[in-house]
Amino acid sequence: MTLQETFTTRLRCCRERNHLSLEQLARATRIKRDMLDALERNDLGRWPCGVYARAWIRAYACAVGLDPIDTVDEFCRLYPHEIGRAHV
Repeated sequence: MTLQETFTTRLRCCRERNHLSLEQLARATRIKRDMLDALERNDLGRWPCGVYARAWIRAYACAVGLDPIDTVDEFCRLYPHEIGRAHV
């Protein structure tokens, strides 16, 4: 398992441990369910980049009880291409 897969698996496990469905998380974060599902499958192809990606990770972390600063920092380290990729 890659470090990225470990990260997204940890997010999913934390969500499940808190008994939150993807639908509940989507309502809490205002992120579409399919985008959250893609994150948990480590498929960020349609995710936003830059500040929006960081904001979505922060929202996810807050909703499931993770430290948002540490989670965003880890995301930025593991997915540097997602932070800087331009919109196409």
